[in-house]
Amino acid sequence: MSYTYKIVLIVAFLTAACSFAADARFMGMGNLSFLFQDDYQRLDLYDFAGISSGFFRNDTVSFAGLHGSVLREEWERDSVVYWAIGQALPEKLQAYAPVEALGYYQSIPAFETIPWEIIYVSRRTEEGYDYFGGQLSRQSWGFWGGYSRLSRTFDEETESISTPALNLIYARPFSDHLDFGVAFDAFYGSYSSPGGNYGASLVPLGGGAGLSYNDAKFDLGFNTEYHYLNFIFEYPSGTEESFSGHAIAPALGAIIKVAGLTWANALGYRWIGLAGSYNGNELGDLGITAYSAKTQLLYKLRFLRIAVYGSFDQQVPIYTDPGDSVEFETAYQNYVLGGGLGIVHGPALIGAEGFLQKVSTDDRVIEEIVKGDEWGVKIGLEIRPVRQIALRGGFNYITVDPDVNIEDDIAKTNTITCGFGFNAAGKTRFDIGYNYKQTKTDLYTDERIKDHIFFIYMKHLITEAGD
Repeated sequence: MSYTYKIVLIVAFLTAACSFAADARFMGMGNLSFLFQDDYQRLDLYDFAGISSGFFRNDTVSFAGLHGSVLREEWERDSVVYWAIGQALPEKLQAYAPVEALGYYQSIPAFETIPWEIIYVSRRTEEGYDYFGGQLSRQSWGFWGGYSRLSRTFDEETESISTPALNLIYARPFSDHLDFGVAFDAFYGSYSSPGGNYGASLVPLGGGAGLSYNDAKFDLGFNTEYHYLNFIFEYPSGTEESFSGHAIAPALGAIIKVAGLTWANALGYRWIGLAGSYNGNELGDLGITAYSAKTQLLYKLRFLRIAVYGSFDQQVPIYTDPGDSVEFETAYQNYVLGGGLGIVHGPALIGAEGFLQKVSTDDRVIEEIVKGDEWGVKIGLEIRPVRQIALRGGFNYITVDPDVNIEDDIAKTNTITCGFGFNAAGKTRFDIGYNYKQTKTDLYTDERIKDHIFFIYMKHLITEAGD
């Protein structure tokens, strides 16, 4: 495979690390991430900080829904084709699998797609009574069940990842200001190499619990998660190499709301300890520590929207052999700084955002550091010619310099986005988004990487809160 392919893989990793919209609406209007809020992009304890107790105040309605995405990417020169049905590399797979240290999955990029999921959310924000006069307490619970698949075909050989997933959450208030929440999640991430000679699977089972304090001007939440991990490699000889162990991930979130200003903050820590074995023999230990922090300000002044965003992530996997010698220790760091300016005028929204991202990989064993830079601008708009219909469009320009010690290794991506939304009888909402992306590299001017990405979202209102 050509060196261009390796370069653009780095490009894909850089792009995937940056914040992007999580629903079809914003995917259609320029992939705007900072300026506007919607069902999956709220500046609250649940969406922004991942605090399970924040789910109770995340929305005010019960609904059933469906969302998903489809991607086809084609490399003209290298004849590589990707198909993504949903998102086969969910956040927790990337966080918990020892992929950076052990080599599987790392050649397959995490595209900016969303998983195919059936959704059901039930909320009761006011106390009530059932048909028999029994008291019904305030509570919220949700269910997400889905399946995603990613495949890559090169030189007439195909490798793939499949990921069925399940998520459950329950949250309720203890008082007017104190909420409690619990969550459970599980998925089965399985990898198949070309020809099926090699395989890998990751099964994390676990959940978490959170507490939060809420009032009109300030929300504060704490959450902790535990997962049991089992990662297995299958070889053509029938032998297996496995890593199993535990992961703990506490998180802290704070939301400040003053007049037209919302300031959201999140801090996270992740510890993973895995013991390896091969044919019953001790293989060594893999430990991963990770830190993350992000902050976002959104200021609403009449028709103006002003946003500022910043984040930092660091992950350090360390692999030690049975003799306690360090064979692998690498620090991965990622910084993002972004912001935007938007206008809301009657039935029209328009916004422009920019971001700068810096990524570094510090191999502490061979003392080598590789850095990459990415910057980009995004513009998008939404107009409503009639109340029930929204038309959307946008454009992105992104430049990536992976800094892999090659001249002309810069890649440039242009993306055109469009979409529409439709509200039926005030009960059902449909959103469709489409992105066309084209990436070019300076190293090989005849290479073109083209993406066609479709997004869909359906939300059917069941009851108003308190019904």
